[in-house]
Amino acid sequence: MLQKSFEIFEIKDYIDKAMSVSDVKRPKPYPDGSNKVLRSFGLKPCQAVFVGDSVTDMKAGKNASCILSIGVLSGIGTERELRNAGADFVVKNVSKLNGVLKA
Repeated sequence: MLQKSFEIFEIKDYIDKAMSVSDVKRPKPYPDGSNKVLRSFGLKPCQAVFVGDSVTDMKAGKNASCILSIGVLSGIGTERELRNAGADFVVKNVSKLNGVLKA
């Protein structure tokens, strides 16, 4: 399901791994999923961007110490909620991620 979404929104070239709740013991806002993905690439949090559509996602990105947390408005969080939870950028939908990631 995740891979299909990445293809539809033309962002699959920017995503090497994705993690779901079934892949970790503690779900978001704990940083376990992010840390697991980062370790698999040999990366540090300061080399990663966290993208999500909820307050819990933004908290997870911050808890993992990712360099940026990007909120997407096509989910459950409002712009104000995402920014208050720590979003560095907020985009209207995932199709707008391309512009932020290229910047």
